[in-house]
Amino acid sequence: MNLILKIQKFYYMGKYLINSEPKNMENIKVIFIDIDGTLANDQNTISNENKEILKNLENSGIIPILCSGRTRNTVKLRREEIGISSVFICSNGAEIFDKNSEQIIYEKYIKKFIVRFVWDFCRKRNVGVMLRTTTQAYVNEYWESNNYRQIAEIEEVFDKKIVRFKFKVEHIKIIKPLLVVLRVFGIVITTNVLEEGNVIVGVSKRKINKGEAIKQYLKKEKISKRNTCAIGNDTNDIPMFKVVKYKVAMENAIKKLKRKADYITLSNNDNGVSFFIKQKICRGN
Repeated sequence: MNLILKIQKFYYMGKYLINSEPKNMENIKVIFIDIDGTLANDQNTISNENKEILKNLENSGIIPILCSGRTRNTVKLRREEIGISSVFICSNGAEIFDKNSEQIIYEKYIKKFIVRFVWDFCRKRNVGVMLRTTTQAYVNEYWESNNYRQIAEIEEVFDKKIVRFKFKVEHIKIIKPLLVVLRVFGIVITTNVLEEGNVIVGVSKRKINKGEAIKQYLKKEKISKRNTCAIGNDTNDIPMFKVVKYKVAMENAIKKLKRKADYITLSNNDNGVSFFIKQKICRGN
């Protein structure tokens, strides 16, 4: 066997752990797969090789489930592009959607009174805010962008189900009082990045994450944790790793995720998803 096929895991500091054979993975019934930076390459394209391996999985009785931070409509298009028929998890676990029946089989949203509180706070302090649903993003007048729909009043979207907020500020201390209050209601910071001189702070409910959605799916379908695997590359994949048996990080994954992984496969630009599945799960295909 080629040496590279015996690599069970390598560490980000350049060390390699060479093992004989990996654990038995013939009992896998479902694989949860992130899209951006995992299934899709840096050009946001899913290769034919990755598409084919997921279709082969489904044909062999193993369920491939897309598990993404993207909106429902985006993930729906990706699923159709690949040609698989399973349910998918979108908006970082806020929703599990069954495209075949056009039904939401699990959902988790932020309560309306919190949405109004956040809107009022941002308006009084001239803070840019983005409200995300599972299908669209809305911004107020202080978030300058041509990519999102701008609204003047919260009533315009009050019938929508909001799953997370983003704030655009010069410094995070501007919204510190708001973050303190939100934490009381179980809403925590999920992202904190610099973008064109501003701080973009993302927040969501603690239980809106990929891991919680996976737990609900496994419970509904009566699938044991020992029959599960997940493949990811970024921070929002950490909750996913906490609830599955086999954890696979991409070569391009963040260091924190690699430390939690059982295996590290090739990068998203080298068909790492297909490589791992072929070598560890579908060896005959």
